Amino acid sequence: MKNKYLLLILIPLMLPVASCWWFPNKRAPTPQYSISGSKWQEIKLRSYDQRYWGGIYHDTIYQRSSFDSLDYVQFSNNGTCLIGSGSSYIFYPSGAFGFPPGQGGLVPYSFSKKGSLYIIDTEIAIQRDTVYLASDTLRIHAVFDNDQFYNVTDAYYTR
Repeated sequence: MKNKYLLLILIPLMLPVASCWWFPNKRAPTPQYSISGSKWQEIKLRSYDQRYWGGIYHDTIYQRSSFDSLDYVQFSNNGTCLIGSGSSYIFYPSGAFGFPPGQGGLVPYSFSKKGSLYIIDTEIAIQRDTVYLASDTLRIHAVFDNDQFYNVTDAYYTR
């Protein structure tokens, strides 16, 4: 008789534990970003310096022929992105230093979605690169304030 009551008490206590085995835990789904997936190939780079009052100088544009398969950006659904470059990813205008300014590589960053924009978090705390998406074209707009003027870079990509 004691065993019967003990069993009646233990069964309700065991059900929640057993349900963990029968029904797997539901985890929050990984976010799906529209920019994630295949690589975005760089097709154009515009870099310039801009005075605080608006004047622009060292305005330089590099077209598709300046880039190769190493110049790309790839976003993942885990909030990271890789920026590959045959030359260094330029926070300062390349026009001021010549092209290419140095040998680049593959640089990892993290990014987040803010409304319709994406923000790439760089190592430089005062700078955040903004990603604009327009159907099949992606633009990364980078602005760095060097305490004298703004260094601005717009890199254009397509899939």
